[in-house]
Amino acid sequence: MRYIAIVAGLLLPVPMLAQTKAEIEAHRLYKEAQKAIDEQRFDDAIRMLDEAYAKFPKEHILVRKAQALRGKGELLMALELLRKIKTEDPKVQEKVSSLISDIAKELNEPVDVEILTNIAGAEVIIDQIEKCSTPCVVKLTRGIHHFEIRKEGYAPVLIERNIGGPETRAIKVELRKVSAKVLLVTDLDSFDGVIVRLDNQEFTPKGSRTAPNRTEPMEIEPGIHKVLCVKQGVPSFIGEFMAFEDSTVEVLCKLRPPEKKKKPRIWGIVLASTGGAMVAGGGALVGWYYHYKGSKKTIDEAGNVYRFVDKHENWIGFGIMGAGVAVGALSLLFFFDSATEEKASIRFNGVAISPFKGGVGTSALFEF
Repeated sequence: MRYIAIVAGLLLPVPMLAQTKAEIEAHRLYKEAQKAIDEQRFDDAIRMLDEAYAKFPKEHILVRKAQALRGKGELLMALELLRKIKTEDPKVQEKVSSLISDIAKELNEPVDVEILTNIAGAEVIIDQIEKCSTPCVVKLTRGIHHFEIRKEGYAPVLIERNIGGPETRAIKVELRKVSAKVLLVTDLDSFDGVIVRLDNQEFTPKGSRTAPNRTEPMEIEPGIHKVLCVKQGVPSFIGEFMAFEDSTVEVLCKLRPPEKKKKPRIWGIVLASTGGAMVAGGGALVGWYYHYKGSKKTIDEAGNVYRFVDKHENWIGFGIMGAGVAVGALSLLFFFDSATEEKASIRFNGVAISPFKGGVGTSALFEF
């Protein structure tokens, strides 16, 4: 009997030592997981409980994991895990049933969610429905919700949250201010006497030291803006421009009156030359007529006999002279600049007359 007892004492402790070692390690992890749940470190708790179950697969470890999942807000995953637990232990069965009942009830109840922003008065839109202005508390059912937080002058924030555990019941959003810049430029020498209305704001722009006709960049909100530039004595300018976020747009106030198109002076020159030549030719023709009037015959230098016939060259000459004066007067229209009202500088350099048999040829020379 003693030998058998000794053998039993030697054989029985061997498997118990191996089982106790795994159980001790699993128990340690189980305790650490409970501490992590109390500190709301649910991911750490779930990791340690998985390790504990791998070393010592007991149902109460899975129950504790379901509690961690519930705390994290993963209620559906917790329910699925609890429903997979199969045990004959009445205490474990009672705990599982109680948790399933509590989680099912919790799934049907809305929770309070506090929404905070660094700038008060931001508009909160949840699932495309306007809810409140920050800071505020709203009641939401558990699950995934879409949040849009916006405020004029700030970049909108879009987030998606799975509302569940305590860590999701306070949403903090940082709104970032957005702006653009506008730089005004005028085609005048400076902004002296210029008044600008930008949207609903009226001010007198000042040019920079280096460029009197350019302002320093001014901060505005992104979007479409209207601008009106006014100065006494010149046409006003009104326009519209788009300012983009974090960029500078240059806007030109066009105030300089458009220059009138100058008349082409080449036609004036042509008309003046033609008129002068006609006057000179007509005058030569009249002079020739009166010089030879009454002569019946004339011998030229070559010995040719020329007989003068009265064909009223004097009236023709006077007619040509009158037409030349009219054409010359017409040329003045092309030597006046309608914008400056200054007459062009023209200088008459002379006229050339070339008589020939039966008439005379003339030409005029002008310098401009």
